[in-house]
Amino acid sequence: MVRCSECGLLASRNVQSRQLEETERRTRDEGYVDTAYREAPICLARANDLWVESGITAQTVCYGNVDEIRLAIQKERICQPFVEWKQGFTPKEHQEMIDRKVMLEWQAKREEADRKWHSRQNWYLVIIAGIFTILGAILGVLLS
Repeated sequence: MVRCSECGLLASRNVQSRQLEETERRTRDEGYVDTAYREAPICLARANDLWVESGITAQTVCYGNVDEIRLAIQKERICQPFVEWKQGFTPKEHQEMIDRKVMLEWQAKREEADRKWHSRQNWYLVIIAGIFTILGAILGVLLS
């Protein structure tokens, strides 16, 4: 079981720039939302709707909902896109870490499949060479 408060994909939207930024430790621990953000944190992967769980609507300024926000982001849950939060990285950078990991796993599987294919290919070449050697010997005997 994991918690949104421990996930690197937990994002806070800056009200000035409208950019999704790292959710601060105080929000993760206490549910406090800084005035620079004004809105409850969101899940970048959209695995959970933290606004609905917090009882916050898009029009609501959430300064008074500290307990509801804290409960929503600290609730234990099963979450497939979860990635451990590394302080100092944005949610986008955390997503890039996941993407890079998936790509490396895919590449390793692909390389292993290629090695197996080449290994089988070499075995077939040995068999074919043996067959032609035997056929050459038989033809040599028949022609002499």
